[in-house]
Amino acid sequence: MAHHAETIEIATYSLTTGLPGWHDGEERIAIRVARGEVIISANPAGLRGLARELLGLAQEGVPDGNEVYLMSEGHLPLLAVDSPPLRLVRRDG
Repeated sequence: MAHHAETIEIATYSLTTGLPGWHDGEERIAIRVARGEVIISANPAGLRGLARELLGLAQEGVPDGNEVYLMSEGHLPLLAVDSPPLRLVRRDG
């Protein structure tokens, strides 16, 4: 099985502005809950975008409790219309 290395740029966290957004317009992300499971489905751009958000929260210096909130309206990237909101929260303890 061949391996492919891909570089994902992570924006630096700032105390004054937090984590900047990463939307490039190609992301397609859908979230649903079925039989007690949370299922996140995304195209490759959406998966890379979620990875950026998670790695951004994991950076040194990001405070405990910092969060990224994604929803289907009014936020980029847009989740699928029928998706519930997704909140990613850093917890250090």
